[in-house]
Amino acid sequence: MDFSGIKLGVKAVKTDSRTLQLARYMKALPAPPPAVDYLKGQTSWGMMACFTAILNLVLVSRAIPSRGARCFLIAANTAIDGINPADINKAFEDAKTHLSNKVDGVKQALAQRITSEVDYNNQKSDELLAQGKKMKEDAFATLQNIQTQQHKLEVAAAQRLSEITQKQAEYTSLLN
Repeated sequence: MDFSGIKLGVKAVKTDSRTLQLARYMKALPAPPPAVDYLKGQTSWGMMACFTAILNLVLVSRAIPSRGARCFLIAANTAIDGINPADINKAFEDAKTHLSNKVDGVKQALAQRITSEVDYNNQKSDELLAQGKKMKEDAFATLQNIQTQQHKLEVAAAQRLSEITQKQAEYTSLLN
C-alpha cells in the first residue's frame, strides 16, 4: 500500500527524497524462516516461572468474574506450573513486607538527610549569628575609639583656642 498520498494534516503532503523509506531497505533482507523455536533447549525458567505464574494468576483471577472459572484457571496453572495458590499468597505477603521495609528504609534515609540538613543550617545560622555579634562588637569598639579620638581632638582644639585667646589678649595689651 502506498501511503505517500495520504493526507495526515491540513497542509498538502510534501515528499522529500532524503526521507528514509522502509521499502528501500526491505528489498535487501532475506526471507524469514518458515518456523523458529526460540525456546529450544530452555528447560527451566527459575524465578521467572514463579513470577510469570503469579502474575498470570493475579491478572486472570481479577479479570474473570466467575468464581468457578477462576478456580479452574488456578487449578490449571497449579497443574502446569506446580505452583500452589497458598505459595502465591505467601509470595505476595513477602513482596509486600519487602516493599514495606524498602519504603521504611527510604523514609529513614530521608529523615536522616533532612535532620542533617537542618543541623547544618542551624550550625550555619549559629555561625552567622556569632559573626554578626562579633561585627557588632567590633563596630561598637570602633565607635568608642572614634568618640575617644573626637573627644581628644575637642580637648586639644579647646586648649589651642584658649592659647590663641591668651596670645591675642597679650598682643592686644602690648599694642595698647
